[in-house]
Amino acid sequence: AGEFFADASRILQLRTALLTGSDPETVSAIEASNALKTDDQTRARIHEIFDRRDELRYSGSGNGSFGSNDRENLAELVEDLSR
Repeated sequence: AGEFFADASRILQLRTALLTGSDPETVSAIEASNALKTDDQTRARIHEIFDRRDELRYSGSGNGSFGSNDRENLAELVEDLSR
């Protein structure tokens, strides 16, 4: 799960940086949501990706389960937003 969320957030950071000309390392969930012009539901999903990445990065564990359905849904979201 840690690698998935790290990769997913990185894709969103890179996509946002390409659109805005900003440094990808500094792109937050808020900046990604704004640059990608998302609706409220998608904005919440982007925040979930960044939050879970941070949670796993700093604690080494996550809250709740992360099943293959979750992975597929979030991967599809990231793929749609990276176009």
